[in-house]
Amino acid sequence: MALLLVAWWGAKRKTESVFEFLSAGRSLTLPAFVATLVSTWYGGILGIAESVSYFGTGTWLLLGVPYYIFAALYAFYMSEKIRGADQITIPERFESRFGKAPALAAALLVLLLAVPAAHVLMLGTMVQALSGWSLLLCMVAISAIVSLMLFRSGLLADVRIGLVAFFLMFLGFAVAFFTLNRQTSLTLAISSLPPASQSFTGGADWINIISFFILGAWTIVDPGFHQRVSSAQSPTIGKRGILVSILCWAAFDFLSISCAIYALHLKANTIGTKIESSVSGMMLFPSLAETALPAGIKGLFVIGILGTILSACCGYALVAGGTIGREIIGRISPQNTETKFTQWGIVASLALAIPIALISGQSVVALWYGWAGAVIGSLLIPFVLSYRSSSRWNPTWLSIGMVLPCLLAIGWMAFAIRSGNPLMNVKAFGSEFSLGTLVPSFSLSALILGGSRLLCKKNV
Repeated sequence: MALLLVAWWGAKRKTESVFEFLSAGRSLTLPAFVATLVSTWYGGILGIAESVSYFGTGTWLLLGVPYYIFAALYAFYMSEKIRGADQITIPERFESRFGKAPALAAALLVLLLAVPAAHVLMLGTMVQALSGWSLLLCMVAISAIVSLMLFRSGLLADVRIGLVAFFLMFLGFAVAFFTLNRQTSLTLAISSLPPASQSFTGGADWINIISFFILGAWTIVDPGFHQRVSSAQSPTIGKRGILVSILCWAAFDFLSISCAIYALHLKANTIGTKIESSVSGMMLFPSLAETALPAGIKGLFVIGILGTILSACCGYALVAGGTIGREIIGRISPQNTETKFTQWGIVASLALAIPIALISGQSVVALWYGWAGAVIGSLLIPFVLSYRSSSRWNPTWLSIGMVLPCLLAIGWMAFAIRSGNPLMNVKAFGSEFSLGTLVPSFSLSALILGGSRLLCKKNV
């Protein structure tokens, strides 16, 4: 933890400009790019553990493979265009291509996606496990610390924290895995899971698998991903950095999923029976550290978890703060674009993260599958059009095609939760399955944008 504090304290901006605050002057080298992208994009580490408690080995298919595929597509088809553009944020790109109204709509969606609710929840859960304080108090304390860390140096501080977090996450999980593997083989640990959780699909139905695969498109529209690619020293570094990052994510997926499986196996042995797939959730890793790891390795493991989540929380809080200060306030009131509005936007985004985390039912998977799915489905098509299409689009219809699908998807999520159906299950095609929010928002967005396109052509 001292290394993280030293990395933060040593981060000093060369200038006081918003550009320097948000992009570090577009100066990220390949090692810095890879380290910060890997640690930030893997910040949902407790959510991986929660997913393993539901899907077992299928977590790799549902929450690993889709992201590798979309990250590779991003590297080959998007990264050089994004780094080669003058714009450093998604709303800025939308204003350049489509106008002010779509830019504001995009800024609102980016804010919903970037608010670090999942990361504040995970950090709060870890601190609660270590301190015994209430979850709310832990989340407030964490939000204050992250605000302080970013307030001075922005992306530069986040990158330095990411470099240290990258080292700690691999070290902590590697020593934990090899310690556990010496005691029990991974094959034996997998055999203690329920039969469905031992399968490649984790017992998920085909609609669920499709939804999770489309959720991998989060990579395409993720504002933190976009920010780092925009901040690379060159288009080549951005492309190569993503490809190297995919290998790092695959390696860390193996370590983290394996450790979660060991945690489930140990719990099954403790209760003397096969473990049910829904138990443990986000407390798997804290429980594993407390009950199965010797003191020194336990410390490395816990610091690895905290560093990873902290790096991601800083990254998304920075994007959310920039969205509030530069993309929303700055567009509504153009004279207010100073760094201070972004700095206070960071504080506001972290304050907003706390109630969102509590409303979600304190589940990272719910935040990914429900909240994020509604935004991704609404933003995906317009974002791709902003870089891959030279055609003109009607600003009004484009804005409607982003905002309306998101609102309706969030409404569907709220209705499902209030109806006692948090997984958003529906009955169709002769079976019951989880519909989620991504497929409905994406389908409606495609329908609105496709229909408006046909209508505009008929009127020409």
